[in-house]
Amino acid sequence: MEGLRDIKALVRIEDYSLYIFSFMIVCVIVLAVIAFLYFLKRLRKASINAVRKEAWNYLCHVDFKEAKMAAYGISQRAHLFVTEENRAHFEALMCALEAYKYKPIVPSFSERDKALLTEFLGHAHG
Repeated sequence: MEGLRDIKALVRIEDYSLYIFSFMIVCVIVLAVIAFLYFLKRLRKASINAVRKEAWNYLCHVDFKEAKMAAYGISQRAHLFVTEENRAHFEALMCALEAYKYKPIVPSFSERDKALLTEFLGHAHG
C-alpha cells in the first residue's frame, strides 16, 4: 500500500457561465430595444410621408365647386407644407380663404384665390 497517495481536497473552479449568459441576455435586450426604436421611427416617418402625400394630392386636385368645403380642406392640409420661405404665401392664402369660411352662404372661388393656391403650391414644392 505504499503506492497509494492521499486524495487531495476538492479545488474550487470558478464558473463564469452565469455572468456570460447574463451579459448575452442584456445585449440581446438592448439590441431588441434599439431595433424596436429604429422601426418605430421608420414607421412614423412613413406615416408622416403618407399624410403629406395625401395632402399634396388633395391640394393639387381641389374641387372648387363647393367653395366652403374646399376652403376648409385647403386650410386643414396646407400647413403641412409651410416653411420660412413660403410663410408669406401661406398667410396670404389663409387670409383669402377666410371669405369662404364661417358663413352659411359663400361665393364661388375667385381666380385670384386659385392663383394664390397655385403660387403657394409652387413655392411649397420647390
